[in-house]
Amino acid sequence: MAMGVQERWATCGEAMTGNFEDELSNFMGPTLWSSDLAIFAVHDANNGSHMDMLHATPLCMGIAHERDNVYWTFNGHVGAIDRYDFHADHGPGMHDHSDGSVSRYVQGQVTRVPGVPSHMEFRKQDGQLYIADTGNGRVVKLDTQSGTPSGNLTPVYEPLADASNIQGAVLTEFLAPGLLEQPSGLAWHDDVLFVTDHATSLIHAFGPDGTLLRSLDTGLPTGTLGGITFGPDNRLYFANMRTGSIHRIDP
Repeated sequence: MAMGVQERWATCGEAMTGNFEDELSNFMGPTLWSSDLAIFAVHDANNGSHMDMLHATPLCMGIAHERDNVYWTFNGHVGAIDRYDFHADHGPGMHDHSDGSVSRYVQGQVTRVPGVPSHMEFRKQDGQLYIADTGNGRVVKLDTQSGTPSGNLTPVYEPLADASNIQGAVLTEFLAPGLLEQPSGLAWHDDVLFVTDHATSLIHAFGPDGTLLRSLDTGLPTGTLGGITFGPDNRLYFANMRTGSIHRIDP
């Protein structure tokens, strides 16, 4: 999940389809929600309480907010990064997606690990999208201003304002393979990037140049750590995937 603006937030799921299990189309992608509790999980129109939904990212492993109703997703099906703009949402439970757009970047250059989130964060300071490339044991950054449209994205299962492949986008290693085994959650705080390692249950802190600053052994079993974020109290929170609980780290 990723929090947005104006009472909006978005989710994406590790599934091939959001409809029926025998659905032949890979009809899955990010969903836009309202944080208004008078709407979320309460308003029940034709399609529940969601505010919008687009469908070009099966096996989504991560999502990050950029601005307005623009979100980036980790496409685990084809190993790509997909950028979505919902534009104006269609309102609770409706189904008009025709103003939406999707662009696909760096296909085949990132790798999913089943069941392990690959979190991302868009950093406004440098316009880079930081990505936990879990399957390749590294953290990469995508220059979101690089690349040019080159042909239409296919297949697309619904009418959209635009669906494009982006060629020539610049993806570079921020943390090369070696130290991290299965990077999963990541979060920037000031000029420090915190990364969870799902395989070791360690949390690492890196400087803006990728220098390792500190590591914390949580003492939890391997396969525990997932998402990580900072709260408004400036404390670090992370998800325990084994127990379904949230942990807080106090200084």
